[in-house]
Amino acid sequence: MHEQKMAVDDNEVNAYIYQKWLDLNADVETNIKEKWWNTVKSHYSSENRKYHTFVHLKRMFNHLDSLINEIENKDAISYAIFFHDVVYDARSQDNEEESVKLFNKFCTESGILKNEELVSKVEELIMALKAHCTEKTQNRRFIWQR
Repeated sequence: MHEQKMAVDDNEVNAYIYQKWLDLNADVETNIKEKWWNTVKSHYSSENRKYHTFVHLKRMFNHLDSLINEIENKDAISYAIFFHDVVYDARSQDNEEESVKLFNKFCTESGILKNEELVSKVEELIMALKAHCTEKTQNRRFIWQR
């Protein structure tokens, strides 16, 4: 399913996504948080992207927020949203694997690597999005409910 083209205020979208990043990484050192924000932003704002942009992330976060009472691990889902398409090449078959690698670099630098359960869950969610399902279920909502 492709998103409809619509007029978008890039500044508003960027500010919204940036605030989500700041909220999610409140405990990360400022210089690390900003370095990785710039990395994430540069990937999602690359010229060759049509769909996998901050507009896409904003829609995913809006969906997440609408399900907030139904989910248990908002941080894992939020990191998965940020990193699931951070590496994207339409011709490549390993975007998710490369996105997981980049997420792991972020985890190492930010100290999040210490939270093994969170890191493992984010990796699982990113890889589940490769086939738009998880190994445990074909129900798409599973990704949002775990």
